Amino acid sequence: MDRAVSVQGPIVLQQAIDLRDKVRANIKANSFIEDDIQMERYNYLASVSVHLFPNDPVIGKRLIEMPDANLQWGQAGPAVVSRRLDERLSILIDRLQLILGELVGVKRPTQSASDVLRAESGEDLQQILAKLDDIRREQFNLPRLDAYPFDFIANPLLRLMLANDYIEAQRAFAVGAFKASAILSGGIIEGMLLDVFQRPEVALLTDYESAVQGFRTIGPKTNKQIDWSAISLTALIEAAEKMKILSQRTGRLGREARDFRDTVHPNAELREGRAGKPEAQLLWAIVNMAYREIGAFCDSL
Repeated sequence: MDRAVSVQGPIVLQQAIDLRDKVRANIKANSFIEDDIQMERYNYLASVSVHLFPNDPVIGKRLIEMPDANLQWGQAGPAVVSRRLDERLSILIDRLQLILGELVGVKRPTQSASDVLRAESGEDLQQILAKLDDIRREQFNLPRLDAYPFDFIANPLLRLMLANDYIEAQRAFAVGAFKASAILSGGIIEGMLLDVFQRPEVALLTDYESAVQGFRTIGPKTNKQIDWSAISLTALIEAAEKMKILSQRTGRLGREARDFRDTVHPNAELREGRAGKPEAQLLWAIVNMAYREIGAFCDSL
């Protein structure tokens, strides 16, 4: 099996299942404010699936982008939109499960989180889940969120991940979860920079070697191969500024911002402090400035 299929296929399948669960939860709660965002997520999943399985008769030829013609030109209510989205996701999920089962030839070793929760009938767990549903219903008046396509990202799976994180970072900020928003923002910035630095056409630019020269001595690999997992966000920002991928202003703000992703570990937060509203605001501003500048740089290649 192709490595991209074996690694990315199950991830796309699980994300499609999770999205369908959210759509069905919204239908049950009669809440439809996320329809446009969920349609965008479905379209991303469908496009990644077409990239992975271009010759499949269903995925390669019969997946319909949302909103479809009936929804665009008809007078369908919001519940109809969600039910149509549920149907499209089910087609995608069923086909991915069939393809991946045929390719792998073995049963998946672990259950999805959705399957585990459905199989668990304990009253205490059901009370916890019911409380979460209540919290979601009480957030009905959340403001409309921006959704960016990240269409300049070369890796389709990373593109989907960043688009999802962009939405979740806004949602976290809106409810005062500033630590979560800051962590997501840091990951978005890093994801955009890692994608652009690892492009072959970028590596051929004249100022590339001088910008990444210090990266080759970081981490366990001290030869010419760069261990990208060992490069800090600050180092990526500095290199991007040297190559004029980021402006001096964005680079300066990036160097002054703190990367709070290690604070998912309690000891790290005790040592470094917790992200508050100003820290989350600064990182979110950098996300949006970097999005524009990296996108413009990629368009110029």
